[in-house]
Amino acid sequence: MDEQINQVSRAHQETVKDWEYAEIGRLLYRFYDRINVRFFESKVPTPVLSFRHGRHCLGSYRNGRNESGVQENISISVRHLADSLADVIQTLAHEMVHSHQRNFGKPGRGNYHNRACRRRMDEIGIPCDKGGTSLGMRDPFVSFLREHGVEADARLTLSVAAPRAARSGTRLKRWFCREDCTTIWAIRDVAAHCTKCGCAFVRA
Repeated sequence: MDEQINQVSRAHQETVKDWEYAEIGRLLYRFYDRINVRFFESKVPTPVLSFRHGRHCLGSYRNGRNESGVQENISISVRHLADSLADVIQTLAHEMVHSHQRNFGKPGRGNYHNRACRRRMDEIGIPCDKGGTSLGMRDPFVSFLREHGVEADARLTLSVAAPRAARSGTRLKRWFCREDCTTIWAIRDVAAHCTKCGCAFVRA
């Protein structure tokens, strides 16, 4: 099912010497293989991984071809690389559920988290709400991580830009939806979802 360009892109990313994300790229491709075998019967096609600045969602799966005509695109936010390794691998697994659903099921509207998608996430142990916000990790996913030497508090050794602060001289804090299509400012905590993409608002 893999297209040749995906295999070539993976081989390139795993061997290139002057790419700042080479180490984490190789690591995530290894975990893609492991997750695929453990939870998807090796059916999820090989993705092309990318690491993006300027997007506020932790990760995304592109349903269809990107601007270069490549399918199976999984992008991880550079900001997310400051989180625990377990969290980053969880995001990879989350996006792999979207890929599996696109190829073997019925994706939700806008490629997001319909009942079947959430059920599969729950079975793996990475439950999320309707907006795609993680509800934590549990078995069997936690046991899977431990089998491969990853504990919940393990950290990556990559430096990333710090999140932008709120506007100077104001008590208002910036909140954004995971797909970064809407930004709001509020003094108190926000418990709401964007009406455009359905994602929950999170603090900047």
